[in-house]
Amino acid sequence: MKLDILSLSMDEIEKLLLEIGEPSYRSQQLFHWIYKKLIFDFSKMTNLSQNLRNKLKDIFYVHIPDVVKIIEEENTIKFLLRLKDNELIEFVLIIHKDKRKTVCVSTQVGCAFQCKFCATGLMGFKRNLTSGEIVSQVLLAKKFLNEKGENITNVVYMGMGEPLSNYSNVIKSIKILNSKFGLNIGARHISLSTVGLVPQIYKLSEEKIPITLSISLHAPENNLRDMLIPINKKYPLEMLLPAIWHYFEKTKRRITFEYILLEGINDTLYMAEKLVNLLKGRPIHVNLIPYNFVEGLPWKRPSILRIRAFENYLRKNNINVTLRISHGYKIMAGCGQLAIRR
Repeated sequence: MKLDILSLSMDEIEKLLLEIGEPSYRSQQLFHWIYKKLIFDFSKMTNLSQNLRNKLKDIFYVHIPDVVKIIEEENTIKFLLRLKDNELIEFVLIIHKDKRKTVCVSTQVGCAFQCKFCATGLMGFKRNLTSGEIVSQVLLAKKFLNEKGENITNVVYMGMGEPLSNYSNVIKSIKILNSKFGLNIGARHISLSTVGLVPQIYKLSEEKIPITLSISLHAPENNLRDMLIPINKKYPLEMLLPAIWHYFEKTKRRITFEYILLEGINDTLYMAEKLVNLLKGRPIHVNLIPYNFVEGLPWKRPSILRIRAFENYLRKNNINVTLRISHGYKIMAGCGQLAIRR
């Protein structure tokens, strides 16, 4: 049975090539063709012998999902992809004013965690993506940018699905993207967002890949967080926060907390005070995200006055904070909006 080469690390490819009598450096050449030159047809890898190219066709295949649709809105591009089993996913490419180019990748078809403000949760859970299916999103974004003479600078695991629920495939994809022989995206330019799967956070802290950990917090107390993010009932703040600080101690990477502002729910100064008490004195940054509309959900975005009051309270209390108006919310590409609408 053929193997998807995008799901394999360079070391795994090297081992397979050694088994068929090929020297180890061939794996570097393969990585160069695929990740630097974006050549996915073995027959076009011209510095490899014809005999080797024939062998590669027998052992490997390269699966690049079909691009069903591309929707653009100013600095945001949303891609709809069809996978081999006809399942659909979305991912987003964001062109920032400071010249960063960020790919927001999906890690699952749907999501099982049912956060109450998130469109993906309304889909239910279909399956995990393979590491190759995750990597292929970045390759498609790279191809799109290369045609404009530009390149990827950042990757964020913040699309459809819960990354730490697909742990092994996500970690493998990070290592492939991080490889100096591949896309060479530095760990400090990779972020992973989680609702707070405590055992996996501890496991991630031992991986020796100092990526940025982003926590989907959205409430500074258990009662409210239980309602908004049901997994909090299993991993409440008393369990989650020690895991987060452990990750910092191991990686020395400042923790990011994502906080979606919902009118009349978590946007009061009382909630801001509780958030300050939860995080003060810690190596953190808070991203405030005004709620993005999702059809069928009851929430509303607070007024700009309420948003600014919340932000200013955090600032006055020495909390590092950024107000992030989501890119692409008009094309349903903003935070919490990704979902397949058949």
